[in-house]
Amino acid sequence: TTGNDNIDDCVDCPIGKYSGNLGVTSCENCNTGYYSDERGLTAMTQCKICPVGRYSNSTGESTKIVACKRCPLGLYSDVLPTFTNPVLNDECKDCPKGRYGANTGLVAADTLTGAPTGTYCLACTPGKYLETTGSFSSSDCVNCRIGKYLPYTGAISRSECIQCPVGRYSDETGRKAKTKVDGKCSLMKKLNAS
Repeated sequence: TTGNDNIDDCVDCPIGKYSGNLGVTSCENCNTGYYSDERGLTAMTQCKICPVGRYSNSTGESTKIVACKRCPLGLYSDVLPTFTNPVLNDECKDCPKGRYGANTGLVAADTLTGAPTGTYCLACTPGKYLETTGSFSSSDCVNCRIGKYLPYTGAISRSECIQCPVGRYSDETGRKAKTKVDGKCSLMKKLNAS
């Protein structure tokens, strides 16, 4: 209103907004990738930043849940927004080949960054591979074929499956080792009794 004659007539900027200038008649929204759950902010730098693993597509938000949405299943984000470059939904990255994202809000493609358990894309188990990106379930991992095995995690191609050595065989898919340990490629030949 006009005719204010007391500083108490001025109103704090509402949550989700700030004002860094004197004599303004409205407040600015916190940028995309930021939010504020406090009133009376005097600078954009006081708005809180969305954490990694999240994206944003709106301004002037008052809660982290609304402003900072989790990257969907099969995707991750390891980037923080800046004042001029927010992390948008299409900037959440696909989990790489050999890995899948079973949780939302992932922050890393793998464990090499030291990300805590449950915050990175998981590797397919030994005996399995995954040739596509952006997968979100362990059921997307494909078993190595009969007569082959794969002793490590995170394989990205069927070509990584290794043939059972001479004198051994496997009549099941998804084998993890070439030795009989753990019931893998066996030295014994299966007899078909009829």
